[in-house]
Amino acid sequence: MKTHSLRGVAKCAALTSIFLMVWVQGISQSALEGHIGYIREQFQLINKRSANVDPLIFRSDTLHADGPMEIKSWRFEGKEIKMQATIRRASGKLVTDYYFGSQGFIFAFVQEYLKDEFNQPYVLENRYYFRDEETLVRWLDKDKKEVDPESERFRKRGNDILNDVHWLSEVFFMYGPKGPSSDADQLSIGDRYFYGITIGQKIEDVAGSLKKGWLKTGEGDFEVYYITDPQGSQLGHIPVEGDKVLTIVITTPKASTWDGLRVGSTFAELKEVLGEVEVHGSEIEGRTSVYKGYFQFLLDAYLYTFDVDETTIPPETKIKAIILRSPA
Repeated sequence: MKTHSLRGVAKCAALTSIFLMVWVQGISQSALEGHIGYIREQFQLINKRSANVDPLIFRSDTLHADGPMEIKSWRFEGKEIKMQATIRRASGKLVTDYYFGSQGFIFAFVQEYLKDEFNQPYVLENRYYFRDEETLVRWLDKDKKEVDPESERFRKRGNDILNDVHWLSEVFFMYGPKGPSSDADQLSIGDRYFYGITIGQKIEDVAGSLKKGWLKTGEGDFEVYYITDPQGSQLGHIPVEGDKVLTIVITTPKASTWDGLRVGSTFAELKEVLGEVEVHGSEIEGRTSVYKGYFQFLLDAYLYTFDVDETTIPPETKIKAIILRSPA
């Protein structure tokens, strides 16, 4: 009886293990392997393209707490395909390559240069595979072994990598070449920032450059902070939602995403750039928006159902506003 019981426990444990192998971070094992294959193909393609492109470079001795920092950005056909951050720490330099495919941020390759007790150099390498720009689905550690995706260590490291890539993108946008000061009429929209304002930032840190007022709509009057340029032209607004910036609404056609989408772009142009997207309407107001990653594109269309068949939206329908939101 004891042998039978132990076999039952072992069988149950094996089934549990198989179940965990079949589903990882909300994606089936077969789909995950397909996605990893896609990332590896993109990795090769991006390295091939970046080898023939001179990177934009930004350096700072003060912005990073661990030491002098250098950021390189490679772009192909107007889109960022790779970014490299090198931090020169007292213990040795840290080099991280971030890769951006057609689906956005997909992969990070981290190399940590260290010295052992005999002062001999060695390198620790870690590889991080992402899905939907925000979910770590595989981590290969220094021994190229998979880290348990159910562990707290896995979840925390994924968040750290995402925070790093967003912070570095913001720094490069604000201070690096091709930043807003180099072309005042063409403003860049990042996935979490616009005009020096970042999602999650404290309102008190940016309120001095904003103008508080009321936005009148058919749904009522809403208190907002207006974003304006030095000439007083309105660029967008931030709804008052507590003590942090949770939403940025961009209404000026002067600003564009790195993919070239702006207020006034058509639904056909949006689909061509973004590919597969989510489209939802509103049962009460009829507000219809396209969702992709951190972006929400408000369309000049009114559909009064949540689930929208995108084929019912005319290709020439224009974007009315580009909205950045805090992730749920």
